[in-house]
Amino acid sequence: MAIPDIEPAHILSAIELLDDPDEGPRLLKSLHFNEAQRFRLLCRGVFYPSKAVVGIAHQFVPGGGYLDSSQVIGGVGNPTTAASVLEDRGFFVDYGELWALQELQVDRTHGRPAPYQEVVLLWAISRARAGKPRIMPFSAVRTELAQLLRPFAIGKTPPDPVMPWIALRGPLWELDARDEPVSESAVRSRDISAGLTESVYGRVRQGDWSDEFVGGAVDVVTKRIGTEPAYLSLLERLGLARSGSLAGVGEPPEVGDAIAAVEEVSNPRRKGGRRFSAAENKAIEVHAVNLTRSYFEEQLGYATEDVGATESYDVLATNGQETVKVEVKGTTTDGAAILLTKNEVDLHVSGHPSNALAIVRNILLDRSGGQPVAAGGTLELTKPWKIDTSRLQPIAYRYPTGGESDGM
Repeated sequence: MAIPDIEPAHILSAIELLDDPDEGPRLLKSLHFNEAQRFRLLCRGVFYPSKAVVGIAHQFVPGGGYLDSSQVIGGVGNPTTAASVLEDRGFFVDYGELWALQELQVDRTHGRPAPYQEVVLLWAISRARAGKPRIMPFSAVRTELAQLLRPFAIGKTPPDPVMPWIALRGPLWELDARDEPVSESAVRSRDISAGLTESVYGRVRQGDWSDEFVGGAVDVVTKRIGTEPAYLSLLERLGLARSGSLAGVGEPPEVGDAIAAVEEVSNPRRKGGRRFSAAENKAIEVHAVNLTRSYFEEQLGYATEDVGATESYDVLATNGQETVKVEVKGTTTDGAAILLTKNEVDLHVSGHPSNALAIVRNILLDRSGGQPVAAGGTLELTKPWKIDTSRLQPIAYRYPTGGESDGM
């Protein structure tokens, strides 16, 4: 068997392996795949090295096996190069423009990343889709941008559009400044124009992959700032709410990811997107559990044990004869909703009052390094925890069809 025998299902299986926080890095290392220089598969808002995806997908071809980096040709040009293989099977490959979103230099003055550059980029993409001019003078759009940015303010004062206007650079954004140093005052005094680069504008406006490019941009931005309360309204205002594959926008990301997972199980062709990778979810979960255990031990005098791998709750806390089963939920948002499985609900309904709910809200997730790192957050403890079953909302149903497996 050979590379031309790779099918879309094999590629999805490769992506699943790469998403595994343990198996993914091990495979990349053992097969000698380095970070991609240009071509990356973009799926559900996550980037994957195109050569590595093809090399791993070959394992799932009947009679095939893993291909290492020396056996896969990168780039485009013929049907067996990695990017061409992926595109020919309906997957979107980023040529480096959207990857630049991962390298944005973002202001963190107020303790969390400012989402202003992403908002301006989506605004520019929306304009391009509508056929509006690529480059515009700052004075012509300043009021419009100020209105879009206002709901995303992370400080006490409204954000100034001039900041993202000059901060966006690279293959995404062009500043008409003739290579001169540009300051905020210079933008205002000289009314400097800016907008999408010609290549990005062209990919949005035309071509076989224009819809996929826009959808990919929305997916990547959603993973970065999708937890912002004003984000869904922004997408609707810009006409981008139907772009991208990420399900559950407007929900806390943990709930949105669960909805996406259910969509995938119900219909794998939907390929619903996740805002968090497996490694990011693990970092958030471990941090929330550790914070909860520290609180029980240091503030309440309990001994604790992490039992999440074997039980339908996360932490067993004991103090003499008293035992408390603690459900722990970590979130990067204010935790307006949490996800509970049927087993968790059953356990805590029957286990009341010897139970508790610990929510660690507003966790900071740092994706800048090789592995995601979770830190901070505010712990809110409800002990005992009495579940109000009238507030439970289903996100999936099991529907018996009357077949033999249902015992009928």
